[in-house]
Amino acid sequence: MPATRSRTENWRQSIAQIIERRGSIELAVRPPAADAQQADLQHPSTDLVWRVRVLEMTDSKILVAPPAAAGQQISLADHLPLVASFVVGQNRWAFRTSVLGKHAAPSRSGEEWCIAISTPVSVDRCPRRSSPRVGTTNFALPEVSCWPIIDPGSIAVAEEANRAALTRAWTNHQNPPQAFAPEATSVMPVVGPRVAAHLQNISGGGVGLLLTPDAATALDRHPFIWVQLNLPPHVPAPLCVTVRKAHSHLESNQMVYFGCALDFTWNPQGQRFVADLFARYMACIQGQQKKTTAGTLPGPQAEAA
Repeated sequence: MPATRSRTENWRQSIAQIIERRGSIELAVRPPAADAQQADLQHPSTDLVWRVRVLEMTDSKILVAPPAAAGQQISLADHLPLVASFVVGQNRWAFRTSVLGKHAAPSRSGEEWCIAISTPVSVDRCPRRSSPRVGTTNFALPEVSCWPIIDPGSIAVAEEANRAALTRAWTNHQNPPQAFAPEATSVMPVVGPRVAAHLQNISGGGVGLLLTPDAATALDRHPFIWVQLNLPPHVPAPLCVTVRKAHSHLESNQMVYFGCALDFTWNPQGQRFVADLFARYMACIQGQQKKTTAGTLPGPQAEAA
């Protein structure tokens, strides 16, 4: 039996190995149907994938650490439809699931509380580092612009300018905003040439980027990277953050995966702003999902905190 087929049929063993190794899976809010999205918004939302540690698995639920960004945990509403995926070797598997609620975390995990998601009946194999797919459900992972930072001393002014621009954009636009304001990019640190990347996942203290080998080489020469992330329509202007590479590896498709840590050394007060922004974005996404699934879920949905 081919290895991929064996792992598909014995996926429980793969997740058990991930738990034993204190590994992670990726979670994303299941996108609403295309017709519901177009009826609700002028532009489709960008999907974010959250990397969370797996703590425990039973026949009915999987316990995972709560998603987090910039050190701040993000709540997920009960019954929220999700798509989860996990990687073994060069292969990825995905499955549909939903949030069952908060639980006390296993004492050995080091977490105070965790999130329970439903255990699937089966899993589907999907491409290794492309958008996760389950049936006809597709994700639109965000493209990001990256610049190697030449002068780290110029970071603080640029980050404060970005925060001010985002604050003005939220003040001047309705919720959800009707336009996307590019003014947040008007002030930047001293940087090198721009390179393009895709945002693969977000974890408590960092992000995962996927780049071409040439782009990875250009960024690898500098300790800090300026990253611009666009999340319309819920975030009315680009978010810019400073990251530093923590690790990297070459994918089977010859793309380079960059695991990066968010860095607030030059502007510590920016950490809370970034964390609150991601929490606000997730609250908008969950509200959108709740509208499109109203009346189809078992029991009332709790509002995201």
